[in-house]
Amino acid sequence: EDGKVVGVQGIARDISERKRAGIRNAAFSSLGQKLSSAGTPEAAARVVVEVADSLLGWDSASVDLYLAEVDRVFTVLNIDLIDGRRTVAPPAYVDRAPTPMARRIFEKGAELILRSPDTRMPPHVIPFGDTARPSASLLYVPVRNGTRVIGLLTIQSYTSYAYDEED
Repeated sequence: EDGKVVGVQGIARDISERKRAGIRNAAFSSLGQKLSSAGTPEAAARVVVEVADSLLGWDSASVDLYLAEVDRVFTVLNIDLIDGRRTVAPPAYVDRAPTPMARRIFEKGAELILRSPDTRMPPHVIPFGDTARPSASLLYVPVRNGTRVIGLLTIQSYTSYAYDEED
């Protein structure tokens, strides 16, 4: 009655998920447009890792092509954070049969691996770039053309728990 404020009432709405969905939709729309103009496998790989970076961030990324007809995996692009800069790393192999892990991902889908930063490199992993420091968070994703698996995208972070199941 005397004009003094005695309380405040308001409504808040968390729009974080809506913003994330908008960012995802824009990234995937951009992915489709840029991939259609990529003239080489390396150019396409660069588009894929660029979009993965905009969505999730990474310290290390690789893209391999898979040719089911000959059951071989071919390295297209390896990028690692070396001395604070993203650097194209030489391939750890040129072509080879898929590892048991790659076969599992081709058949069952994406896989997330979280481990402590001081973990030693598992024997089935083919390292590239700065091999002295194993990644703490790894996300392996099959690359598909329709329903056919045509490759493998790997993004990695040196930070523990950088990714989760939703990613």
